[in-house]
Amino acid sequence: MAKIKKQDIYRIPVLGYVLHLVEAFFRLPRNDDRVRQLRDEIRSLHGSYLSRASESVAPASAPTGKGDSVLAQHLPAFLNAVGTVPALANRMAEFDRRLSTGQQDRDRDLHRLDALSHELAETRAQVEKLRCEIAGVPAAMPSDANWRQGTSQAVVRDVEKVETARQSGKIRLNLGGGGAPLDGYVNVDAKATSGVDVAGPLDALPFDADSVTEIRLVHVLEKFPHEDLVERFLPHWFGLLAPGGTLMARCLDGEAMVASAGAGRISYEDFRKALFGAPGGSCPRNLLAPDALVGDLRACGFENVEVIEKGRPHGDGFEFEIIASRPGA
Repeated sequence: MAKIKKQDIYRIPVLGYVLHLVEAFFRLPRNDDRVRQLRDEIRSLHGSYLSRASESVAPASAPTGKGDSVLAQHLPAFLNAVGTVPALANRMAEFDRRLSTGQQDRDRDLHRLDALSHELAETRAQVEKLRCEIAGVPAAMPSDANWRQGTSQAVVRDVEKVETARQSGKIRLNLGGGGAPLDGYVNVDAKATSGVDVAGPLDALPFDADSVTEIRLVHVLEKFPHEDLVERFLPHWFGLLAPGGTLMARCLDGEAMVASAGAGRISYEDFRKALFGAPGGSCPRNLLAPDALVGDLRACGFENVEVIEKGRPHGDGFEFEIIASRPGA
């Protein structure tokens, strides 16, 4: 038996019209009223065609027997496909609703996560306070909390001095220099004491990126937990430095302290004071070693990292000095 071509079916009276109608329907946007109207029209045409097929003779190019057989075979499938369109649309609408609900749940979870992060920060501050109390020294000063958390906004106290430094193109920052302000530097500290030009957290300094020529830190780095130092403070200072700008730091030499205590060259009391701070001061929160800080600075992007001196006596303990620069000079 010869294979019926698609063009032959389209030439069959009524059936060809039905096929064109169904094909056009699937190209139209969904409309439930149009679906019902089309189903009724197809059923009407089907009945009319069966009634007329018994009274007329089809053209020779379109055999009626085969046309009736094709129509009887495929028309129910067409009608069933048309009928499934509204159901499919309803399922898609339900899927959209579930997707929207999932987005709301995710936003709620993110809000809860932010709340937990805030609670964790508060707990961490309480632990630091207890650690200082156990060590026998006063709790950390409010300025130290600002240094760690960066929740306050910096305040420029000497506007003229800061603007002059900006216009000169040589901004030199003495960070944590409230206790020992230096001439030729913009002195920054968390506490607004005498000689402080900018007061605020050290990870939110009010200077443009790539604008600072030098950053000086004297016994500041050990005030930060290591995670905060490498993830927040060092990257912030690196971004402020202009290409070729330098960072100089003096830090408590934890390596020399431990070695001297182990060898009996310093007393336990001196070791405790150096490690946990003296009465009236604040607690160090990090035990730094020269080689470890070299690695931290290089990981942040600094180059030309050099330990100038280590194991240098300082008060009851030891300190080391390190210098590094931002690439691109």
